[in-house]
Amino acid sequence: MDTRFLETLLAVLERGSIAEAGRHQNLSAAAVTQRIRALEAEIGQPLVIRVGRTVRPTELGTSVADKARSLLNEVRGLGDGIRTDPLRGTLRLGAISTATTGLLPPVLRRLATRYPGIEAYILPGTSRDLYDRVLKGDLDAALGAAPNVAANGRVVPKPALGASHAVFLLTPINSAAVRAGVPATKCSHSRLV
Repeated sequence: MDTRFLETLLAVLERGSIAEAGRHQNLSAAAVTQRIRALEAEIGQPLVIRVGRTVRPTELGTSVADKARSLLNEVRGLGDGIRTDPLRGTLRLGAISTATTGLLPPVLRRLATRYPGIEAYILPGTSRDLYDRVLKGDLDAALGAAPNVAANGRVVPKPALGASHAVFLLTPINSAAVRAGVPATKCSHSRLV
């Protein structure tokens, strides 16, 4: 099974569209469809349901996607434990759209210059989604609006952000502090680069 095909499946499911997944992966919609069909043929069952221009997972597709995320995280980190240089490997970073267009490009250029052994994998999303992905271990960190967290640890939607709200770097360490009741803005001492 080709891991690139699994990445394509995840892109389709995360974006809900074959065309959007193709744009994200620099593939044509036909190439994305071929990869999905190849996975479905290998597994022997449909993984997605096409409804007009949108795509949603079948029950099996959801299960395969969960396993694929875990597998791809392992594959990305395969060499991390055996390298002698601690500044090598993959940084799995989520970011809200304002961070991907404003804050992130100069930071990524600096990261590539200072630490050429680090490959950055960027996943765009909402603060809520990225927060959950950091907690699940799908991402190493995320740039988003400081989350409001209810007592049960779930992110509570916030009113529209004003100019005084800063972008927040969420890591597994400071997400634990936020769940414990420490205001997210007090945890923003983490540095990206």
